[in-house]
Amino acid sequence: MNARAACTTPRLTAIVATVFFAVVGCHEGDERHAPEVSWVADIDDTAVEPADVPSDVPTVDAFEPDAPDIAEVEPDVAPDVTEPWKPAVYTYPSCDPATPAGLTGCVDMSRLTATLTSVVGPRYPGDAKWAEVRGLCKTLLAENGFTVTENPGPIAGGGNVIGVKLGSDPALRSERVIVGAHIDGRRNCDAANGNGTGVTALFELISLLGPRDHRRTLVAACWDGDELQRAGATEMADDAMVSGDNIRVVFDLDAIGFTDATPDVQETPLTILQFQEARAALKARAYRGTTLWLLGGVDAAGPMAWLEAHAAAIGLPVTPLHFKLNWLTSNTFSDFQRSSHAVFWDRGIPAIQVTDTGRSRNPEHECRQGGADTLDRIDWNFFRAATATAIAAVAETLDVDDSGTTPNPFRPACNVTLQDCPVGERCVYLRDADGFEKRACIPVAPEPKSEGAVCTRPNDLLGEDNCDKGLACSFYGGLWANADPAAPEYERVCSRYCRFRKDCGDGEQCFVLGSSALERTGICRPACAPLTTGNCPEGQKCSANSLTVGFLQVPLCIPAGPVELGAACLDTSVCGRDLQCVPSSDGVSASCLPQCSDTTPCPNELACYGSFGLIVPDPTFGFCAEAQQ
Repeated sequence: MNARAACTTPRLTAIVATVFFAVVGCHEGDERHAPEVSWVADIDDTAVEPADVPSDVPTVDAFEPDAPDIAEVEPDVAPDVTEPWKPAVYTYPSCDPATPAGLTGCVDMSRLTATLTSVVGPRYPGDAKWAEVRGLCKTLLAENGFTVTENPGPIAGGGNVIGVKLGSDPALRSERVIVGAHIDGRRNCDAANGNGTGVTALFELISLLGPRDHRRTLVAACWDGDELQRAGATEMADDAMVSGDNIRVVFDLDAIGFTDATPDVQETPLTILQFQEARAALKARAYRGTTLWLLGGVDAAGPMAWLEAHAAAIGLPVTPLHFKLNWLTSNTFSDFQRSSHAVFWDRGIPAIQVTDTGRSRNPEHECRQGGADTLDRIDWNFFRAATATAIAAVAETLDVDDSGTTPNPFRPACNVTLQDCPVGERCVYLRDADGFEKRACIPVAPEPKSEGAVCTRPNDLLGEDNCDKGLACSFYGGLWANADPAAPEYERVCSRYCRFRKDCGDGEQCFVLGSSALERTGICRPACAPLTTGNCPEGQKCSANSLTVGFLQVPLCIPAGPVELGAACLDTSVCGRDLQCVPSSDGVSASCLPQCSDTTPCPNELACYGSFGLIVPDPTFGFCAEAQQ
């Protein structure tokens, strides 16, 4: 094993173990160009013909969709060949909007610069710039001939902005090609690359493809709520399933403007071992972060081939990963499922992520580790090439006789809110005896219990209960490890399944069930105000340490636990009224400590720390903990 392999394996193991690892987006480099640079100087405008699409595009059978999740591979079979480093030279034909290849020459650097400059700024849902960019999306879609619709989002005043341009061919009009980018960004971050570049590329696509006629229907989507557990893309995917939309493929544009030519800067998860051709190419480049990554299943082989072909014509190096169909939803490949494309994979819809890999090559991506995500961090020539590649591939997919996509037999079993199981069965979020969680259809109990009724789990397994369709038997999500589950105050009740706040009633929130944060499965429970009785029933407390779908900490009513002030705890559910389970400074233990706010101070030598992510009803609310030195 060479030095690279020896040092990479533990590094990758740590990445795989990180819950919030995002394989989409990270950057830092020494070859970026700031906006004021003259773009023409580094661009060869010589006209070129696009490379032919390979005739041997892999078929589903060629990729053995029934194969096990992981094949046995040699740990280091990629050749130890390092190519001399040479910066990419991008070439574009003259602008010709009538052809996909000609469209690459129409991508205008000055327009990209102006658009990205206007988009940059904090865009966390609710921020002023977030609202402004949503408005820009609506205006641009309307100006370019799209029919514009919106749907409710997780934050008031938000939601997806979707434009539809009907196809001109009656035989293909029902087939939809979706191109989307999430418009929001992390808190207090300019988010130029994450995801200002994706939004800007989408706006350029709207401007170039909107005025043209296409055989298939083009759908441009400004997704909202990516930072709230991909809420917007999930909403769109669920709506498509309900409506029975014929989606040929989804292009997810997420962070496409950063490069770093430093050797060994490109991080890869351990599962890259399953993509030996891509891994060999990365090794040959000494793991420099200079390629555009394309993540797609073999059900999207045609659009993937077009992306590769147009990238080659421009001179843009790419790292394509072709996933077997049963890999798309496998937990083994969870490191590749951290963006909007994955919610479509989860529903058996062909989707491709186009990305520079975000923080997999830039630890400071989206302002992490105290870094910046600003315009001066963008590699503008790479960004233009990535945008042009995506637009050309979308144009090809819209007009070719065969879209190059195939049905995916590995669709999820069911949807807990749609309840789409066969007659006599119900869709549940199920934890099996081995601890694995999934959605599954199971028989409805002989005398099912209604919402709010006391229920039972015969085998004490999540999902296996006697509730009716659309309901789950739960302690409101708490574990109650230090309480007697048989006590009346800890009886489980049937609660309504949800995936979004809109699935719940007024004054309720969608509360994560089990460990289903990635599955977006929860139950509806009353929201409340910390440090007050709020609307919580007798014997319950208002807990702001309850994780809701979307990773928002919204106060919820849960039964007050038996553990008193200062006593050891495993989680907040076991603590008494107005108490939180707070880890000690050394992280070894935890105890039940008071909640606090700017008007309700902590006792003794404890300090009040804000509850991260809390958005309602009081952002000044927090919890007491040992004062940090």
